[in-house]
Amino acid sequence: MLNTEKYEAVRPWKLIGKFLKRLGPILPIAAWAIYLVPSLATNNRIFYIYSAFIIVSGYLCFYQPRSLAQKINAGNYNEQQDGYRWKQAGNVLDAVFMGIIAYSLAGLLVSICWSVTTIPLASLVHITGMPDHATLLCVACSTLIGALRYRQKTDAHSVKSLASQQQLSENLDTRFLRANDIINRWTRALCDGIVIFYNCFFVGSSAIIVLCGAHMTLLIQQYVLTKMLLLSGILTTTVAFDNQKGSSAYLTKKVEALANARWSDSQEAFVEVEQQSLSPS
Repeated sequence: MLNTEKYEAVRPWKLIGKFLKRLGPILPIAAWAIYLVPSLATNNRIFYIYSAFIIVSGYLCFYQPRSLAQKINAGNYNEQQDGYRWKQAGNVLDAVFMGIIAYSLAGLLVSICWSVTTIPLASLVHITGMPDHATLLCVACSTLIGALRYRQKTDAHSVKSLASQQQLSENLDTRFLRANDIINRWTRALCDGIVIFYNCFFVGSSAIIVLCGAHMTLLIQQYVLTKMLLLSGILTTTVAFDNQKGSSAYLTKKVEALANARWSDSQEAFVEVEQQSLSPS
């Protein structure tokens, strides 16, 4: 087993960013759950689902974070193991949720900037005519972001797998250059920022309005939304500067950590075998 502490340094803003990103699927899941099962919207059931998801996400992020060692030992980077295939499926789901989140956020921005209301995604599925231009713009943007996210995630996964298996070759160099090109770097930074902003604003605003909505006037609600926009922007910027996911060094550090972890593990195993062979029988 690998020693996680050797390879990962945990920073507060990194954990906060991970926590906010873990909340990414909750709003799309809740929205579609209510759309498919309307009874979930009664008796505060959806509030309990929100609370459970947030508590579990916080526990896994702050108290039981998944380490580099656990990812390696689970087979995330070994094509022969189930962990690798689960990771590939996770990349697809990540891209789908990224597209849904981008559509919601694009609709919010269009509403703020041009006071135009876009068609909700659930209604867009059943629409028969041509959507309005604002909705088409949101669909195009979200589809593009989802596709770019899938490219970025699969390219990075491929490079990490080669590094983990210590396949240091020209193939690794070629894939690394693709995975670390400017498109993938900007995609990684943009998607992280979108998810953090989206969750901070929508989860925070909805929680405040649900808890205090009965006692809040429309003016106060608008004030809360404005403050949440500002807070979300500040938090997103802070996490982005701390993580530096748009830099070329980010993926390099990930690949180096994987390669060093495997090399250290092999070296320790070799030393252990040597000691056993030299010990008196």
